[in-house]
Amino acid sequence: MKGVTLRIYFVTFVLFFTSANLISQFGEWRNYTDMKNVRKIFVSTNEIVAGTEGGIFIFYPDERKFEKILKVDGLYDVDIKTMAVIPDKNIFAGFSNGVIDILNFSSKSYKVKHVFDIINSPEPDKTINFLKAYGDTLFIGTNFGLLTYRISKQEFIDTYRRIFADVERSKVFDVEVLNDTIYVATSEGVAKGYRFSQILVSPMGWKTLRISGGVKTFGVLRDRIYFGNSDGLFLLDGDNIVKISSLPVNLIHSAGDSILVSTGQEIFSYKDNQLQKIAELLYGNITDISMWRNKIVAGVFSNGVGIFENGEWDFYYPDGPNGNQFSNLAVDKDGNLWVASSKFMGKGFYKFQPKEGKWKNFTKKNFSKMSDDCYRVRVGKNFVWIGTWGGGLIRVDENDSLKIFSKNEGVMGVVEDTNFVVVTDIAEQGDYTWILNYKPRNLNIIYLMRGDSIVYSFVNGYNLSHYLNIQLELDEKGRKWIVSEHGFIFAFDDNGTIFDKSDDKWIAISKAEGLNGNPTVIKFDNRGDLWVGTNYGLNIIVNTDEPLKSGSIRNVFALRDFYINDIAIDGANNKWVATKNGVWVLSPDGTSVLAQYDASNSPILSDDVKAIAFDLNSGIVYFGTDKGLTTLKTEFAKPVENFNTIKIYPNPFNPERDLNVVIDGLVANSTIKIFTISGNLVKTILTPGGRTGIWDGKDEKGQYAPTGIYIVVAYSEDGTQVGIGKLAVLRD
Repeated sequence: MKGVTLRIYFVTFVLFFTSANLISQFGEWRNYTDMKNVRKIFVSTNEIVAGTEGGIFIFYPDERKFEKILKVDGLYDVDIKTMAVIPDKNIFAGFSNGVIDILNFSSKSYKVKHVFDIINSPEPDKTINFLKAYGDTLFIGTNFGLLTYRISKQEFIDTYRRIFADVERSKVFDVEVLNDTIYVATSEGVAKGYRFSQILVSPMGWKTLRISGGVKTFGVLRDRIYFGNSDGLFLLDGDNIVKISSLPVNLIHSAGDSILVSTGQEIFSYKDNQLQKIAELLYGNITDISMWRNKIVAGVFSNGVGIFENGEWDFYYPDGPNGNQFSNLAVDKDGNLWVASSKFMGKGFYKFQPKEGKWKNFTKKNFSKMSDDCYRVRVGKNFVWIGTWGGGLIRVDENDSLKIFSKNEGVMGVVEDTNFVVVTDIAEQGDYTWILNYKPRNLNIIYLMRGDSIVYSFVNGYNLSHYLNIQLELDEKGRKWIVSEHGFIFAFDDNGTIFDKSDDKWIAISKAEGLNGNPTVIKFDNRGDLWVGTNYGLNIIVNTDEPLKSGSIRNVFALRDFYINDIAIDGANNKWVATKNGVWVLSPDGTSVLAQYDASNSPILSDDVKAIAFDLNSGIVYFGTDKGLTTLKTEFAKPVENFNTIKIYPNPFNPERDLNVVIDGLVANSTIKIFTISGNLVKTILTPGGRTGIWDGKDEKGQYAPTGIYIVVAYSEDGTQVGIGKLAVLRD
């Protein structure tokens, strides 16, 4: 066999989102996930369908193009556990919680039906292990037995729980049908029975063979059943078992006059009683194998779809983030999103360029000196800063070049290992950069850097031993506000004399002072109030000059008892609060709930939203989870200071086709009035308070405005500023 080389292709996907430069509609949702971790593949003449940890993608090898199918396209979830595809363009996707999605697609449009029978059943373990179609029957292997489903009528037929007489619920891992006999691979061994028997619902309908370690997978060669497990490859000869090889087997694929056998890293061909190694994987793990145009195709966990030809692997997956962990987010002045993946088992950090629709990933594989365990991302004036969990501080310049500051540059490591440098936050102040150091052995929790040099450091002036600190925010007066895992918010005021510690002042704020729990995150809003998330809700410090004064701390009633993960402020000063139970949008003062989003009522990929960020220029809000990223286009971009130019789009506007027309370039809290060319008032619109407003093309009576030219007048809250534009309405 030729030496194995590796080539990887990641191609920007098309068809669903043909161009990221298209104007997003308000209320439009999008998902972004890593699709390299493939669990199941299906191969047809011109396409390869892959079920992955981040959704489904369809790869067209001849065109090197991809389609993605995600939650925004109707999927119940994106973490595909198993999948089956039948020739008439039905995709069956199974999830670990028991839900099955049935996708019927044509001309790149999808109809998705969610099947909740299993998840709604009383079974304690609803895990789906495989889906396999034979004719009009879909076999569903679960941790409580084998189920059959009639595809044409979309209804369940039977459930076979007790296959082995002494086992209440059999875990079923594979099924094969040969000459009207069903062969079932279970955790106890092999069972076989007549396919059309009425007594398969009881153990009496099955002939069972106990096999140590159970059976994981089946294959068929010349009308004979082969199976594999961790002990090797076996032939089922009637009721006898013949061992072929001691190689550990995790997959078998029937390939005409041979079977393909995978050990996870290697692929063997078994033909004419000979087992021959034909391919080897250097990276990743083979999760599925098939054949396409006489080439081996593999689903690979970490490398997408692999196609093996002439002794070489080529790997294909859509462009995307390096992982699905999104623990911290920040948006730079150009609208790029920067992501810290995770402090444990991290995937580095990512940069998303929404204008191009492209991702750039920064990992230890590409930058050998950096850590993949990235905890915090901050955008500064000239640099992007990444705080890592053990690898120090990463600085990224405008050319995406990296510089790392760690033990050798003067930042101390943790008590247990001084080379393990944890930086949990970074804040710029003029020419200085403040660095928050977690659990340092020397007790210096804050370092001050100028240029490339550490110039000063500070211990906790309230309590030296309180060194488990996770967030740092600076207010307009230069005071440092620190979130501590010790249950406090520390306010550190150097009184404008950074290098004179004699006048430094430290105060601590905790539950004793009125917080409703231990602080988890803080955020200053557009008025200078400090919003404090805790493990039991949300608070506002309305008097940051005297936070310990009675009445300075208010609790937000709407989110009592919620664990707060993150807070973002939009252009209208609304609060977007990420919790373990979804996202809550609150009015500027926190008294009203404007919206609530979670995994059940929106395309957000998980209820546990780890991070949230707002692009004030575009109005796009980003939701980070451990299953990927979701975005929403909103009306809450930052308002302009003065009416210079009002942009109206689309223009001409067709209400039936375009849904809404956008009026862009508004000052804060503008009111919009739509007039006919003769001066008659058509509609008055109260905007959400940000830079944009929308009109649905209807008048005050709810009727669509007729074709014609309309005058758009926007004016400020006090009436001192006015903006004017023209709009053409064209009705079909």
